[in-house]
Amino acid sequence: MKLLRFAAAVSFWLSLATADKEAALARLDAPENDDGYNQELLDLVAIPSVSSLPENQPDILRAAAWLEARLKKAGMENVQVLHTQGPRPVVYAECLHAPPGAPTALVYAHYDVQPAADTADLWTSPPFEPEIRGGRAWGRGVDDDKGSGVLPPIQALEALLASGGSVPINVKVMLEGEEEVGSPFLEPFLAKHAGLLAADFVLSADGGQIAADQPAALLGLRGALAVEVQVATATTDVHSGMAGGAVQNPARSLAQLLSTMWHPNNSIAVAGWYDNVREISEGDREDMAAYGFDEQRELLGPLGASAAVGEEGYTSLERLWHRPTLEVVGIGGGF
Repeated sequence: MKLLRFAAAVSFWLSLATADKEAALARLDAPENDDGYNQELLDLVAIPSVSSLPENQPDILRAAAWLEARLKKAGMENVQVLHTQGPRPVVYAECLHAPPGAPTALVYAHYDVQPAADTADLWTSPPFEPEIRGGRAWGRGVDDDKGSGVLPPIQALEALLASGGSVPINVKVMLEGEEEVGSPFLEPFLAKHAGLLAADFVLSADGGQIAADQPAALLGLRGALAVEVQVATATTDVHSGMAGGAVQNPARSLAQLLSTMWHPNNSIAVAGWYDNVREISEGDREDMAAYGFDEQRELLGPLGASAAVGEEGYTSLERLWHRPTLEVVGIGGGF
């Protein structure tokens, strides 16, 4: 089963030298390597590197040590586990033997994962006891980010170096352990190690590919602002049968408040929301046309959604790439 083969091959597609590309791809594609790549994924996913729970701090350190050893095995140099101001370290490695004048890329990914305790009853197999079923790996972090972001660049670099070739650009790798909690200590870490991490561009490996036969390179994402709204209409819990109709229901108030944030055409009604949104250019439209977006394959099908819904006057891809959005990511109240 070639769970990682294509993802590993494309992660460094732009940095593969023409002379070395075929040898590196052949190594990644070799059937005898499949079991090894698959087992690496299962081994890494089995480490419950949950950054939001203090009880998983030893696992964070264990995952960092695992990656340190794996980067050394791949042939990377100056491999280090670097501590931040917080409890979760950064794993660093480099390969700086490109010809003079070659650019330097800093490859970013994160090895921490979200907790799974609240969804444990929905798993066929335990989230941190990964297994392969039907040609797919199942476990917490198989996708985000160990299988899609952490392992592929390591394997791609290893394939290049092991094939007797050289990496045509300088490459630095930085794997952090706190992305899932908002990277609170990343900014001071970057400032402290600015010289070590200096690069001409940063390639975020935190992402996926569109399909098994179509890679993707993310050039940017929309920014995000999170706001939590709490509504209370009494100082104690209220019985809906005894007080309903005479005391304002906070869940109803919240629903009414939220409903005012959109116009009937699904545009956002919040004042000033669109003030600095750049209009979609002809170049943007050419890029979207060249991309060949398949709404059913890439959006509706994977989500099990029956129809696309959004701001009128724009396609789904325009909404995803070029228009702002306002979403409710969680709501609760009562019993």
